[in-house]
Amino acid sequence: MSRFYPLSVFTAVSLLLFSCAPKEQGRDVPQMTFTASQESGAHTKTSLNGTKVLWSASDKITVFSGSCPGGETYTINSDDAGKGEAKFTGNAVGAAPWYALYPADEMASFGQGAVSLALPAVQAYAADGFADGVNPMVAVSSTEKLSFKNLCGILSLKLTGSATITSVEITTATDEALWGTGTVDMSWTEAPALVMTAAADDEHRKLTLDCGEGVALGSDPTTFNFVVPAGTLGGGFTVVVKDSNGFQMEKTTANTGLVAERAKVKRLNSIEYIPTVSGFLTHDVFGIYDLSSGKPVAVRAYEKGVDQYALHFLANANEFRIQNLEKGFALFVTYPSGLNVGDSCQLTIASIGETGVDDATANAVLVKRESNKIWLQDSAAERGYILYEDAL
Repeated sequence: MSRFYPLSVFTAVSLLLFSCAPKEQGRDVPQMTFTASQESGAHTKTSLNGTKVLWSASDKITVFSGSCPGGETYTINSDDAGKGEAKFTGNAVGAAPWYALYPADEMASFGQGAVSLALPAVQAYAADGFADGVNPMVAVSSTEKLSFKNLCGILSLKLTGSATITSVEITTATDEALWGTGTVDMSWTEAPALVMTAAADDEHRKLTLDCGEGVALGSDPTTFNFVVPAGTLGGGFTVVVKDSNGFQMEKTTANTGLVAERAKVKRLNSIEYIPTVSGFLTHDVFGIYDLSSGKPVAVRAYEKGVDQYALHFLANANEFRIQNLEKGFALFVTYPSGLNVGDSCQLTIASIGETGVDDATANAVLVKRESNKIWLQDSAAERGYILYEDAL
């Protein structure tokens, strides 16, 4: 149960006089300290498992009142970082009731009983959770204790593979904004509701998760979390995953019924990252390519009218060959037969003469099949292979 701390007449008058006003020479602006907690409880702890439930050293909040609609920024007590309850101190904002917003936002405001705020278009990746300052919360209180409530839900995507992911984008299929301006009616009792006021145009329907220098995938699923407004994504959405080689994968879900809920996580099934769009996948000349620049650069490619190519069938494998008898070279790439798109395999590379390619083995994924051609990609070595395949 919350305890009420009455204000003396002198204190109340001082708060009204000096709150939200610039500091006058020779006179200190009164300070206030609020003790803040984040939403907790059995239902929330279970739903938001793996996301942020503790305060961070960089956290700040904005506190408003009827006499201070522009609000003041309050900074966390450094000793409270990493705790579930923390003290925040800043300039006094007038008499209660007080309205608070996390994260602090100088552009946010309070008026006509509602807090106006904005969600970012780009969120930063954070392993197993979400970045500080991404998940918005609000609180209202007549005491110096603030119990913050979440405004958004979490969409959780899991990926496996061998690429390094630089960004993930989601674009909703319906007319709804995933970022931009919104308002919260602060007269709520059980839970607040964020109403998006941003235009539901193409720009605001797309939300980006920035992975910085990149997140390396492996055989164990890696989680990518989006903080999204409650009530969105129910009509389906498109996911675009981009990697450090300039490739990307697109997946579309339609009419999933997967609606984001406040303070809850919606988890998608784990999927393997297999590029579906890239400069390499639109290239169609047989050969081996360096993909490190994001564009296919031939290490050894077939030259029509000059070279020859052939396919030999071995036991459980195919041997593709590019050769030039006049120049005295031959390049061999052996790959397993019966591969499907998405299958991983081991390639054996061998050469005779000057091919520019060393004998080696490579681990690759079949990323495309079309018109007697297959495209295989070795993301770790940043190599691509376009080989002939008999369509029998």
